[in-house]
Amino acid sequence: MNESAVQGDPELAAELDSLDRDARVVLSVLAVTGRASISVEELREIAEVADAELAVAELERRGLVVRDDGDRCVLPPGARERLKQLLVAVDVVDRVLRGFIKIAEDGRLTLDDLDVVVELTRIAAETGRWAELLELAEAAETTLSVTHRTEEWVEIVERRLEAARVVDDRQATVRAERELARIGQIAQPTRLAGGSTLASRGATTALRETLAGVPLGGWVVAGAALVLAVGAGVAAGRASATQGPPGPEGPPGAAGPAGARGARGPAGQPGTAAERGEPGPRGPRGTPGAPGQAGAPAIRLWAIVGAGGGANVWAKGTDKPDATLASEEGAYDVTFSEDISACAWLAVPVRNDVTRTVEITPPPPTSGAVTDPNTVHVKLLRPWEFSLALLC
Repeated sequence: MNESAVQGDPELAAELDSLDRDARVVLSVLAVTGRASISVEELREIAEVADAELAVAELERRGLVVRDDGDRCVLPPGARERLKQLLVAVDVVDRVLRGFIKIAEDGRLTLDDLDVVVELTRIAAETGRWAELLELAEAAETTLSVTHRTEEWVEIVERRLEAARVVDDRQATVRAERELARIGQIAQPTRLAGGSTLASRGATTALRETLAGVPLGGWVVAGAALVLAVGAGVAAGRASATQGPPGPEGPPGAAGPAGARGARGPAGQPGTAAERGEPGPRGPRGTPGAPGQAGAPAIRLWAIVGAGGGANVWAKGTDKPDATLASEEGAYDVTFSEDISACAWLAVPVRNDVTRTVEITPPPPTSGAVTDPNTVHVKLLRPWEFSLALLC
C-alpha cells in the first residue's frame, strides 16, 4: 500500500495494512461511490475479487462498511472523508466508471443505482473524464425510469450536457438539451390545500439551476413547457377555489342503435395522363477546379481551473497551463505553452458548490477571442471553479 495515501493518519494506515488485498480493493470501490450504496453483486463484478461477500463481512465487522436490509453496502458517514485517501493509493475511478458503464449498457441498472450514477458523474466531471461521463449518462437514460427522481436525473443530465460540450459532440449536446426539455414537461404542479398549486420544489429548483447553462434554443423549448405546466396548474387552482367537489360518476348510458348505411356514390372518371416530354440535351461538362491547399492543423486545448487559481486537469499530451486568480472579482489568467493567438475560448463555471439545502447561483458562462499569444484572460463575477475550452 502506498504510504503517501495515509500520510498523516497513522491510525488509518494501521487499519488498512491489516486488511487483505480483496478487502482493500472493495473498500476503494466504496470510497469512489461515496454516499451512494452499491450491491454486493456489483462489488464482485467491479472489484474483481474472489469472494466479495467475505470481504464485505470483514469490513462490516470492523465498522468500515454498513449494509441495509437488502444487499447494498455503503461507507459509514464517519469514515467517508478519511477513506477518500484510498483514491491516491488505488486508482479505481476508471475501473468503477467502466464497470457501471457496462452494467448500464447491459440494461442491469436499477433505481437503487441512481445515486451511484449521480456520484460517478460528479467524480468524472471533477477529474476531467468527460467521455466516460457522457457514455455512462447516456447508457443510464436507456435503462432507468426516473419519473419520481427528477432532481437527481436533472443533475445527471446537466453534467451530461457539459460533457457533450467539452468533447464537442454536437449530437450528444442536442440529445441532452432535448432531455432537459422533456423533464420540464413532466414537472407537473402539485395541488395544495385551499385550491392553490405549486410545482414540485425540488424539480423546479434543479431545473432552474440546469437551464442556466442551456443554449437559447433549449431555453425556449424547456422554459415554455415549464411555464405552461405551472400556469395551467395555477389557473386550475383559481377556477376551482369556490367549486364544490365533484359528485360520484354515474353509470354509462346504453348505446344507441346504429343508423342505416347510406348508398355508395358513383366512382369518378379518371383523368387523362399528360404526355411525357422529350429529354433536353445534356449540358457540357465543367472543368475540374484546382485542388485546395492543406489547412493548418487544429489545436484543441482545455483545462479545469480551481476557484482559487491553478489548473486541476488539462488536455492529454500538452503541458500544464499556468492558471492564476488575477483579482478578487473573479479575473483569471490562464497561460498555455502553445501559441493560441488564433483561438477562441469558452469558460463555463462548474456547479460543484450547489448543495441540497443551499442554492448558490454560479456566474454565467463567458467567451471571447484570445488577445495574447499564449494567455487567456477570463473574467467571472466572482472566484469560481470553471472549465476552459479553446478552439483554434
